[in-house]
Amino acid sequence: MKLGTHALRAGKDFGRRRPLACFCLSFAAGVCLSVYALVGWQMLLLGALCLLCGLACCVNRRFLAGACLLAATAGFWLFWCRFYQVTDLENNWVGQTASVTVEAADYSAQSQYGWYVEGTVTDGDGPVGTKVLLWLDESGEDIRPGDTVTAEVRFQTAREEDGVWALSDYADGIWLTGSASCVAVVHVEQTPMPLLPRVWARSLRDSLESLFSEESAGFLLALTTGQKDGLTDELNDALTRTGLRHIVAASGLHVTLLTSALFFVLPGSRKGKGLILLPALAIFGAVTGFTPSVCRAIVMQTILLLAPVLERQEDPLTSLSLALALMLAVNPYAVASVGLQLSFAAMLGILVVCPHIRVGKGNRALRYIQRGLALTAGANCFTIPLVLYYFRELSLLTPLSNLAISWLLPVLLPLGMACGVLGMFCPEIAMLLALPTEWLTQLAVRLIEALVNIPNGLLTAEHPICLAWVFLCYLVGILALSGRCGRRTGYASLALLLGTLAVCVRLTDLPGAGTLTVDLLDVGQGQCILVSGGELTAVIDCGSLTDDAGAVLTDALARRGLDGVDILILTHYDADHTNGVLALCQEGYVERILVPEPDTDPEAAEPLLRSAEEAGTEVDILSEETELSAGALTLSVLPVSGGDYDGLCTWVSYGSFDLLVTGDAGFAAEEMLLDTYDLPRMEVLVAGHHGSAYATGEALLEALSPQTVLFSVGENSYGHPTPEAIARCQEAGAALYGTSEQGTVTVVVTEVASNP
Repeated sequence: MKLGTHALRAGKDFGRRRPLACFCLSFAAGVCLSVYALVGWQMLLLGALCLLCGLACCVNRRFLAGACLLAATAGFWLFWCRFYQVTDLENNWVGQTASVTVEAADYSAQSQYGWYVEGTVTDGDGPVGTKVLLWLDESGEDIRPGDTVTAEVRFQTAREEDGVWALSDYADGIWLTGSASCVAVVHVEQTPMPLLPRVWARSLRDSLESLFSEESAGFLLALTTGQKDGLTDELNDALTRTGLRHIVAASGLHVTLLTSALFFVLPGSRKGKGLILLPALAIFGAVTGFTPSVCRAIVMQTILLLAPVLERQEDPLTSLSLALALMLAVNPYAVASVGLQLSFAAMLGILVVCPHIRVGKGNRALRYIQRGLALTAGANCFTIPLVLYYFRELSLLTPLSNLAISWLLPVLLPLGMACGVLGMFCPEIAMLLALPTEWLTQLAVRLIEALVNIPNGLLTAEHPICLAWVFLCYLVGILALSGRCGRRTGYASLALLLGTLAVCVRLTDLPGAGTLTVDLLDVGQGQCILVSGGELTAVIDCGSLTDDAGAVLTDALARRGLDGVDILILTHYDADHTNGVLALCQEGYVERILVPEPDTDPEAAEPLLRSAEEAGTEVDILSEETELSAGALTLSVLPVSGGDYDGLCTWVSYGSFDLLVTGDAGFAAEEMLLDTYDLPRMEVLVAGHHGSAYATGEALLEALSPQTVLFSVGENSYGHPTPEAIARCQEAGAALYGTSEQGTVTVVVTEVASNP
């Protein structure tokens, strides 16, 4: 595989050859600037300036420059109009309660916070015609597309307060969310025509689930329609760690594969096939929910199919630019969609980079590998910065994973779709076709599971050395594509990249000398705390009432480059602190468990401890203070009792930094803790009992004077964290953070001072 010598030479006639692309890209640039960099009056002012400059260019016969400036003006002003509409909507309705009727646009779904459904307000005192995300209780369990929900709804903005995902609902066209009460659901006998694709998608799901095993059905459903809720937690994590998430997200890959398969099967001329495929593309887009990447691919495929009919030559860069402009014209906030950004960046990389990577001569297998690596390099060229920014990690296994799986997808995707469709009409024929499809699906799953076991497969953005290595890759790539690297220099550059990669992997895999990291993981209503520093990896509790705490923890371990847990401390035996432990032990993640006396809760303790021992995990039952040390890190496990709590507290000490975890200890147990043990002032305190009104009392706060209090809490019916607990912490002068608001909260101590 050789690199072209003039890949980065600027095309002097780009604008002359592609005026539509320049126009569309200018429009997109105006929208992007408005979303991420400007406020309302700035959009109007900059739009007016571009309008004047554009008209001046046209007067001076510089029509291309003028058209681009006018397109940017359209981008600024179009977004300002939508910005004004959304702002006006929020000013009028956020915080207000109204009786409204909402028509469901899809089936209701369940999350850790309850049932929810997307729909449009059709009647009542609320914002009629507005798309909303409605949160319901158990009454939302069986809502179908077209059903009407009449309720008292308290409206809130769909925009998150902060974070990189703040505009994710806006990107989907959802401006408001609402919490519903006094709900009345009316089921319709016949689904409205525009909503039928959602019914077809559910029928396809039911068909796949009836034909395949649970694991295979979930994988095929994600592969064919992008619905990932059927994937097991282990497979979902494996797809992330191997860099294969794109194969289960409805995208341009799926559109291309299905178009190629249908084009091969259909009879007739190229023009005739193209006209037949157009409605098929529209149906596929509707079934998958018209995700940004699917919309982009459909627009590009439509232009490609219509080019022979209209006797015009198709230009991929122009098609890509036009697809982007059309999507932003419908909803300018779509530019904030992570899926749209990744899809367009990947396609742009393929179009720009791949033509300048020559596939050398050789046998068919070698050419297949070279083409696969070229496509991977092109697709990742512009997406890597986005992946690091949004997901904070980068899979090093992506090239290998794509080569291992890509040969299966052109067969597996059409077969999975055919099985699902045939299962809806001819179950007998579908069952015969499902036999080889099941075998191929299991082969794909086993390959993914084998790939995920390759060690050191992730680089995280938290390590500056990893970011430096990525920058070095771009620098070498630019020099190579510019033609300034000969063959010897190219080989030397490749050796440099591989050598520095090995150093990065080794350094990030080493225990963080001089660094302590404490992750209060977002496990919903429960608690799981990962402590990593020096040569010791410890976990305090691992349970949740709403999430799979074990899966959350294993994902966090992978992000940290950790293979397992040295010590797991259970503060007590409640399920929201322990129900993720058994799976961790059975999978060999935990070497040793420290637990309180089992007679405090024998019904929960005995099965857990017996199963842990059977899995080969060492179990220590503590009745007195136990201290564990590794370098500067010391864990002091402190048995306490009082009131209705008998369990363990954990004091984490790292030089002059101290953190305390009290489990579900109440006021009485906190008093016993203070009377029995000589505790210093704490930099960080994890609030007791998830912020209960009867924990984290004034005596504890006064004695410890914590600078920061953390709440591990999710959606619950207990009112956690309670106003009383929050008020006490605020009166103590502590800064407050919680997993329900901030997600996973990470504390990093980078310097070790001597113990006072």
